[in-house]
Amino acid sequence: MQPRPAPVPAVLRIVARVLAALAAASIGCGDDGSGTPDDGGSGEIDGATCDPTACDASCVAGGAVAGVCRATGCECIGGADGDADRDGDADSDAGPDVIEDVVPDRGDDAGAGDATDAEAETGPTDADGDTYPEDVDCDDHDADVFPGSVRECTSACGTGTERCDAGSWVGCTAPTDCTCSTPGATRLVECGRCGQASQRCGSDGIWELPGPCLYEGECLPGTFESELCGRCGSRSRLCTTTCTWMPWTECTGEGECEAGTVQVTRAGCLDGQIQRRRCDDTCHWSVEVACSTDCLLSPRLGGYDEEICIRGGSFTMGSEETQSMYFDRMPVHTVTLSPYLIDKYPVTNGRYRPCVEAGACRAPRNPRAYYYWVDRATYDPYPVNSITWEDAVAFCAWDGGRLLPTEAQWEKAARRPGEPTSYYVWGTDPDPCPYVNWYGCGDDGFAPVDAYPAGISWCGVMGMGGNIGNYTRDFYDAGYYAVSPTLDPEGPVTAARRTCRGSYYRAALEGGNYRRVTARFSAYVAEPGDYVGIRCARQAWTD
Repeated sequence: MQPRPAPVPAVLRIVARVLAALAAASIGCGDDGSGTPDDGGSGEIDGATCDPTACDASCVAGGAVAGVCRATGCECIGGADGDADRDGDADSDAGPDVIEDVVPDRGDDAGAGDATDAEAETGPTDADGDTYPEDVDCDDHDADVFPGSVRECTSACGTGTERCDAGSWVGCTAPTDCTCSTPGATRLVECGRCGQASQRCGSDGIWELPGPCLYEGECLPGTFESELCGRCGSRSRLCTTTCTWMPWTECTGEGECEAGTVQVTRAGCLDGQIQRRRCDDTCHWSVEVACSTDCLLSPRLGGYDEEICIRGGSFTMGSEETQSMYFDRMPVHTVTLSPYLIDKYPVTNGRYRPCVEAGACRAPRNPRAYYYWVDRATYDPYPVNSITWEDAVAFCAWDGGRLLPTEAQWEKAARRPGEPTSYYVWGTDPDPCPYVNWYGCGDDGFAPVDAYPAGISWCGVMGMGGNIGNYTRDFYDAGYYAVSPTLDPEGPVTAARRTCRGSYYRAALEGGNYRRVTARFSAYVAEPGDYVGIRCARQAWTD
């Protein structure tokens, strides 16, 4: 659709004045319209004494549409009347409302009130929706035609252009003098879009119609063209007198999103909540699912790649212990996380292997892990180990565009809500043997990732307190908890090492505090960790 200039202002007062003047002229001087000659008697003011300008001004000031001098004097049109609806009649309209038609037009029932008028105060129709009513639109069934539009026109001997003006095509530039003096002579005439055509003088002394139009330009001079751009915006351009397009105007009137886009976002929600919204056809957001702490995304179900939804909300992070050995776990602080999904199990050899075969991941490089890797039948359910932080990042990206969990996401999935003194994933029992793979409890090596169901976290995540540790996304800073943001923290901006969380089976040889849910340790990004594996996560919002 072409761009539209601003709609023509309402002309009701002008129409009323013209109609009133015509009415006055038809009555005649000295006649009040009643059929009885005006005798100038009491109760009538002779029209000859009426000042048209003063009459009109007085009526308008009183709320009428216009004023006209009649034989009886100044008469107001469209003012207060029998039913007080300012339409100049005494019908049964419920008024007051907008001014009714001064003279019944197409669709109106003359003498009827607004409630029964077929046009019902709307005025002329606009069938094509281009904002121009039919009385000024040269084609009210074509939205690309409106006042100012240009089209080709023809005469008996040539072509030209004409423009839409006040509902009519006017100003055709096609030649009107078709006579010629030399039969058989030819000439070049302008045609179409600044083109040229050959025209021959006929034997009757009349120029024949031109031949094919050649060498045309891009457009007809004065033509407007518009197109959609950006997010439901529009831009336009004008055709010059040389039949070339001017540059496009800037895109204006854009919405806030791309139509059809679906987004799960934190925007417009309380901390820890997300909502799903869809961008409608006008490029504005429409809410599909109201703000909630639920994930609003479907987790993977079943198998070793199963995901657990961790609902949004606040939890207590860090340790209350004051011993110096726990300094990097302090202070206790409240963190609010938006919903996210996290792997139920650490990534197994069986899950990691296809990534290596696809060339997206590197195989474990520590000889200590060799037999876990090569014996597929036995060790595919075991956690992959002896990989680097970089390998872990590469796997999560390959496995559905996911990420490593943040340190806060890992701890919330491991802790029991509302119990900051529950030092262990499984609760307060200091004996790890019934719950996790721990050195001296029977499995003096790695175990299958689902081997200790009693050690499942309150949120439903397995293997967070033993067997193998997990890389996280955060850089490691021992003092970070003192300055951590409270909403969706992502760790320090930079550091030499990355944070690792979760206990591993040999931690028993390094001190029992490593099995606590708050334990932190770190690793260089390019060094394989013998006892650190992968657990992927993904945020439940998409913005």
